[in-house]
Formats: sequence, structure tokens, C-alpha cells
Amino acid sequence: MLDDILKKVKANSLFHKILIVALFITITHSLILGLIHYFSFKDRLLNEAKKNLEIIAINTSSQIYEKTIRSLSYSQIKNLNDSEILDLNYQTLKNQLYFTQSKAVDLLEFDGTVYLLDSKGELILSGQPNPKIDPNYFQNNQVSNREDSEIATTQKISATGYFSYKKKGQEYIAAYSRINTFDWTIVIDGKKIKF
Repeated sequence: MLDDILKKVKANSLFHKILIVALFITITHSLILGLIHYFSFKDRLLNEAKKNLEIIAINTSSQIYEKTIRSLSYSQIKNLNDSEILDLNYQTLKNQLYFTQSKAVDLLEFDGTVYLLDSKGELILSGQPNPKIDPNYFQNNQVSNREDSEIATTQKISATGYFSYKKKGQEYIAAYSRINTFDWTIVIDGKKIKF
């Protein structure tokens, strides 16, 4: 009877060893797959955020263009300079930026702001009543990590796209869209979230 018990214990200890090895392999495999999927998801999430910001910037620039053009006659468009057009449409532009800020940027929970810049990269208007940025920030700041690997100031940006920059030690992603007719640029930024 004692021999039977010893045989069962020896057989069970071999089974337990095999079970522990199999469990270790399963946990290691799951951990490695989880990390691979995590980093892949993180990159996709950042790309989606950039695309969303770019779509919002394009939409906002289109809205500003349409509303500004509708408010002016052909002779005004031909004879007025950009600052005079801005003066005539100031409230409309301000309302559009506030609308974009509240209905897009804040609603999507981007911790960011909508900016309207002039041809020199200077701040004209913001989607927030008191923007937390120096009016010359984009003019003076050399943008780094541009997606097309070109380094340029905002005033040299020619179409639409996105870029990354640092402000007070915090990384931001931003999308831009030019309104070529008036030589203005919409910039929408958001804090780059650390995972």
C-alpha cells in the first residue's frame, strides 16, 4: 500500500512539472503577443489622431473660405487686402473657430486649440478666448519631426498635413490647412498622449 502511494506521488510530481512548464510557456507567449499588439495599437492610434486633426483642419479652412467668400462681392475680393477682409469677417471667423473648438476639438477630447495664422505665421485668432500661446509662437518656432521630413516654419507650409512640436516640455501633434486665397493657415494642435 505504501508503494502505491509513492508511485502516485512520483507520477503526480512529473505531471505538476509538465503543467508548470506548459503554464510558463503560455504566459510568456501571451505576454509577448500582448506587447506586440500594444505597440502596434499605439502607433495606429497616433496615426488616427493625426488624420482626425487633419480632417478637422481641412473642414475648418473650407468653412472659413466659404463663409468669407459669401460675405464679399467680387470687387471686394479683388480690391481688398487680407487684413481688410479679416476686419470685415472678424466675428464670422471668430465664431467658426469657437465652433470648431467646441464641437470638434473639445468633443473629441483633444487637449488642444484651433489657431488662425497669417502668412507670417503670426496668430490672428484662436478657438479659445485666451490662447495659452505667444502670438508669434508658430512664426518663431522651427517645426521638427515633420511627416515629410522637411523642416520649415509654419509660414512655409503649402497645403495640408501634420507635424509634431514641443511647447513647454510637452509634445504636441498638429494639423494644418492653408487657405491660399487669403494666405491664412488653420492649425489645430493637441497634446501627444503618453501611453
